[in-house]
Amino acid sequence: PRALAYYKKRLLPDDQVARYYEFKTNKPLYMDGKYQLTYDDSAAPSHYGWKQSARFDEIDKAHQDAKNGLAPPLPRTTKDLEENVRRIIRELDDDGRWITTYAGERLVGQPKFSPSFRYISSDVFSRNVETLSEYVASSRE
Repeated sequence: PRALAYYKKRLLPDDQVARYYEFKTNKPLYMDGKYQLTYDDSAAPSHYGWKQSARFDEIDKAHQDAKNGLAPPLPRTTKDLEENVRRIIRELDDDGRWITTYAGERLVGQPKFSPSFRYISSDVFSRNVETLSEYVASSRE
């Protein structure tokens, strides 16, 4: 497809693609540490995904599968999701939050936490809300 061809032409030397490209010039765009627009990613803040894996093979395969009439995977059923939904609900604390305890893992954009520091992870929140939404949608079918 044309969009894939466009991005293949803009593959960066590190085999990634930029999140943003300038109109007309198609140069990759970044922000520096002071949030000034730049073409140079060397001073880009590390808490944001300015570049990402190209995944061209995966995208091309999905496109070819669709062209060949192969159906995408079916959504999970309510029954498939029930155990995970129960776990997600059990993990809520008394204030209705999912609390994560820091164990030394890399946290993009986060300050350096001490081991055992308790915090709300946007990643955990996002995954849990996505699963709960999928469950609600599947229960309507």
